[in-house]
Amino acid sequence: RLHPRAEDTRSKLLSGQALPQRPRAELATRQLPRQAGLPSRRVRTRSRGTMKSTTTARLRARRAQAAGAALALASALYAFRGGARQAMKFTRFAEAEDEDEEDEDEVDKDIRLKLEGVVIIVSGMILLSIGFEQGREVLFHRTSESMRPILTSMFSELTTLGFISVTLFVIFTIPWMETLSESIYGEEEGSELDELSETVHMVLFLVMVLFLAQAIGLVALGNSIQKQWRLWETSSINKLPRSIVGYVEDISRRPFAVNLFTHRLPVPYRILVYKATRDTFVRNHLAKTPDFDFSAYLSACLGHTIAEIVEIPMNTWLFFELLLILCWVAFFNLTQDWGLVMWLVIGYFTGPILAAVLHAKIRGIVQMHCANDIREILKAKDKKQIAVYGATGHHHGLEENYHLNFWCGSSTKSAFTLDMIRVVCLAQAIYVAVAVTTYVPQAFAASCGPAMAEFLCLDPLWVKCTFLVIMFLPPIIVITKMPRILEDFTVASNIDTMVHHRILSNVQRRSKTVAAFEALKVVQCLSDTATLRAVLAGEMGEGSAGNVSKEFKERMAERNRKLAQLSASGRKQLEARQKRHWHHVFEIFDDDNSGFITTDEFRELVQKFGQTNDTSVIEILIKHLDEDGSGQIEFNEFLEFGIALEAFTESMADKEEMKAGMYRLVDKDDSGTITLAELFKLLNEDLGIHVSMDDVYNIVADLDE
Repeated sequence: RLHPRAEDTRSKLLSGQALPQRPRAELATRQLPRQAGLPSRRVRTRSRGTMKSTTTARLRARRAQAAGAALALASALYAFRGGARQAMKFTRFAEAEDEDEEDEDEVDKDIRLKLEGVVIIVSGMILLSIGFEQGREVLFHRTSESMRPILTSMFSELTTLGFISVTLFVIFTIPWMETLSESIYGEEEGSELDELSETVHMVLFLVMVLFLAQAIGLVALGNSIQKQWRLWETSSINKLPRSIVGYVEDISRRPFAVNLFTHRLPVPYRILVYKATRDTFVRNHLAKTPDFDFSAYLSACLGHTIAEIVEIPMNTWLFFELLLILCWVAFFNLTQDWGLVMWLVIGYFTGPILAAVLHAKIRGIVQMHCANDIREILKAKDKKQIAVYGATGHHHGLEENYHLNFWCGSSTKSAFTLDMIRVVCLAQAIYVAVAVTTYVPQAFAASCGPAMAEFLCLDPLWVKCTFLVIMFLPPIIVITKMPRILEDFTVASNIDTMVHHRILSNVQRRSKTVAAFEALKVVQCLSDTATLRAVLAGEMGEGSAGNVSKEFKERMAERNRKLAQLSASGRKQLEARQKRHWHHVFEIFDDDNSGFITTDEFRELVQKFGQTNDTSVIEILIKHLDEDGSGQIEFNEFLEFGIALEAFTESMADKEEMKAGMYRLVDKDDSGTITLAELFKLLNEDLGIHVSMDDVYNIVADLDE
């Protein structure tokens, strides 16, 4: 440490201040020459008389110089110390900058990774959306028109599910939910409510996924039921086994027991019920159309029925809310083991038991509705009176008001029964979702916790597997039972006074439309001499003659090979369809409904649409159709030509040319468009099909996609 005076001097020197001067003798000064690079110096000299008195002053000056040197050294040391501190400070600053740069690099890396994650997630969502849309389009194209309402309802429920998911996400991301969770469960369980919400959300999502998977399965079941109805439409009741009589009498003795405990009635009996129901329906509603396609009407009704099942109305949700409250009260007072048993009871009651009771009720309604027709059919077959369940004089029979036969029919008609079917489907989805998320993990848990069923997590593995089989048995039974329930409910809820008139009108109009355009195809073929010659050549066995191409022969051979591969039932169904189809066309040509077409009427019709003056081919056709030369074309003769024409049009290469020819027949003014007036004139005046302008408008709406 320095002396205080030296410290004061040092500070003045560092600050650039002048040091105080003491009184001295006058000094003689002279200027020394300045050396390059050195400041000028003044040298003081004294006179000889004052030499002695200045010795002390010189000593003091030397001391001052020594003190100055000491101060300079101290200043140098202080400067070095400050420089060292500054260097250390700079070093630390540089290290801090390096650390900041490293932190910034880590932040940039995190941001980059997050951006990459966002891009990947968004890209995945876009690809998922594209796949979803493409899958929806494929599903729509591969689904029959009558089943498409199911898909519409299913995607509507998917939209509702998405809205529920977004709503739950928003609710449980609000900050006060954590505060609410802490106030309910304590500070240590601040995230308990959030975890519970995620679990409930997952279970709800799984329920809807299972329910919509059921809807897709119902579409497949609906397609199989439609094929079954089309096959039954062409089946003959004359070939039913004689054992069917004994089965009908057995049902008459104990109807409810047979319908309740019989999982699947014999196919011959079901065909008998279908044919009797069809005869009753046609007689009561379509007496003038005995060949009405009852299977097409039921197929359209089936699509709407399944669509209504997929849509979940408010009353169904309220029912499950009530069931949830009851289960909560029950589980609150039961142990975990008894809670599991209660869940099994709920699964079996809302599944197989309720489904069996529903099916027995619906079967009984259908059987009683057609009981009199069944009795007449079996009487004609067995030549004796047979007791039939629901027939006049046996049992109670149907109520006079048909809708009163359903549960709560006076107020809801068949809606309550439909709600029960929906409850069965949705309850099984909830049952499976809870079983998968709650009880299956307990069965394979490493240890048994306080919230687990002891006999499920402590028993041997074979006991657990057996219990899981018992647990998942109800949905399996419901899946096997549901096709029969839908089949019988669709029939029961769309006949008698509960006929779906809009669907019935659409089916009749569609039948007329198909028949009209098939007739137009015939007329176009007759107006085209080359086409007519090719059809006649193929029908008369002269396929090698004329201008028949090699490709046409190959396609015709392929068609014949596919027909030969059909089973007996498939071939029979095809023949019945062709007969019914061409009978509609034959009725268009048969203006007076005489059952035959005169050659003059046929010639006049062909000449009306004909585009050529060559009548030789027409005369050949008339001669070919009228084999007996009676001047009348019978239906069987016309059917042979129609089948030959159908084979030709399916095998011909240029189908677009035939479509263009048919279009020109309707477009009389060659404007490139078909107006309602042109189509109305064609159907009513030219083809003699009696349709209204509203029917024509609906036909155009069906064609104009």
